[in-house]
Amino acid sequence: VRFNLDPFGAKSDEEFQSPVTVFFGYVLEKSQLKPRIESAGGLDSKVEEGGGNYSVGELQLLCLARALLRRQETGGLLLLDEATSALDQETDQTIQKVIRSDFNCTIITIAHRIQTLMDYDKVAVFEGGKVVEFDSPQELLKQPSKFQALAKEGGVIA
Repeated sequence: VRFNLDPFGAKSDEEFQSPVTVFFGYVLEKSQLKPRIESAGGLDSKVEEGGGNYSVGELQLLCLARALLRRQETGGLLLLDEATSALDQETDQTIQKVIRSDFNCTIITIAHRIQTLMDYDKVAVFEGGKVVEFDSPQELLKQPSKFQALAKEGGVIA
């Protein structure tokens, strides 16, 4: 797990205990991943090739934890491609709050779960490989739009 989170061995044990990482530990605990890692030997436990000993959602949480640890090294950009798609909605919302408040960088998120995008500054809606809408979620919801239709379909709005 330690190698998966910090492949270059650049982080100290103290950095694994930073306030943001501790908060993320809370999320890991809530999702039952933290006790599982601890029972397997803690940060030095093995992640099998291809992550076979973890679920897709657990692997997503490990990837997000790695991004949290390396947030100063990302050059001001975080790219997330369906990063929380295998998580329950409550955990997804918690993760989204952490991402928006603690990464302090430009975030580009690819998501099909519309709720994930509701607090983002701007949303681009693609169709046929082209951007067909681009505005804040709030503005796109005010008028008939593809985003509004997706929000209705996803149960975000009535």
